[in-house]
Amino acid sequence: MLVRPDAWHEVNARGTDVLIAFVDAESELGAALAAGTASDVAPISPAVVAEWRAQLRTPESLTAARLEPWVTGTLLRHRRSPSIDYRVKRVLRDLPKRLEDTRAVSLNVVASSVGLSPSRFLHLFTTSVGVPLRPYVLWLRLQCGARELARGRSVAHAAYAAGFSDAAHFTRTFRRMMGATPRQVLQRGFAARDFQIKA
Repeated sequence: MLVRPDAWHEVNARGTDVLIAFVDAESELGAALAAGTASDVAPISPAVVAEWRAQLRTPESLTAARLEPWVTGTLLRHRRSPSIDYRVKRVLRDLPKRLEDTRAVSLNVVASSVGLSPSRFLHLFTTSVGVPLRPYVLWLRLQCGARELARGRSVAHAAYAAGFSDAAHFTRTFRRMMGATPRQVLQRGFAARDFQIKA
């Protein structure tokens, strides 16, 4: 399934393995995928799924050297540059470094950092990225926490690194958004590859 930013959805993966790829809506890849998606949650054809499975055979094959040419040649065939205001681009670049401090990612602080009023910045951000600032920051926090779990860190460490107030809050949010608790993810031997596709 291809899921657009801010679309409500649920993944039921009982009894099977699932590969979830997080694609930033503001990236070329995100814009290309969104351009080819007719609805908020769009099924992927069996032929395309078979092609992707052939490329993503094993966890060991999920390396940037192997996937970057495939992503560029296959998923970015219909690329288009996303239209993003330069101030939003600057915030998107800086947000991951600010996650540990809740105040640093508040709307007022972020808007002020690029010289805009909160209402003007929120409009620009939502138009550019497809979701308002707050859910985008929450999604970044969950990705950060998931990376820490994949590296074998404790739930408490992952919660702190992602900027959650405590492990309980992180666990509740993670379960609501990911469909499993952080401990369940750790028990399953969750594997992640932390790389970026350059396009």
